[in-house]
Amino acid sequence: MNYLLDNLELSSLTKAELAEKLTDLIGLSNREARDIVEGFFEIVSDQLVQGGSVKLAGFGNFSILEKKARPGRNLHTGEAVEVKARRTIRFQTGPKLRKEMWQPATPPENNTTERTAEKPKTTMSTSVHIKSPY
Repeated sequence: MNYLLDNLELSSLTKAELAEKLTDLIGLSNREARDIVEGFFEIVSDQLVQGGSVKLAGFGNFSILEKKARPGRNLHTGEAVEVKARRTIRFQTGPKLRKEMWQPATPPENNTTERTAEKPKTTMSTSVHIKSPY
């Protein structure tokens, strides 16, 4: 995994770049790598759309979170509005990835008072809004 991280810039990783990394790392043809990346995301998307979850050992879990309707406020006008019920995708990092994320990039010098990154107290997650045709 360090091979991939060493060669990445600090920007978003696209599907094309992911396929290119697979080509370099495993020696696949460009076409095979693109097909694998597309196939992987198609399988994950289909599973989530059907209401299932995806568990990737050492990486994390994707699952569907049903959010209830709730009162909200229009930020521009201040008017009270109802936020509709919706489904979102939740990602929870696995313990291995979480541990790697919270290790300092370089070890601190001996006898310094510099603080190292601390482990978060809660699970990191993100939500993505899925527009429902219903």
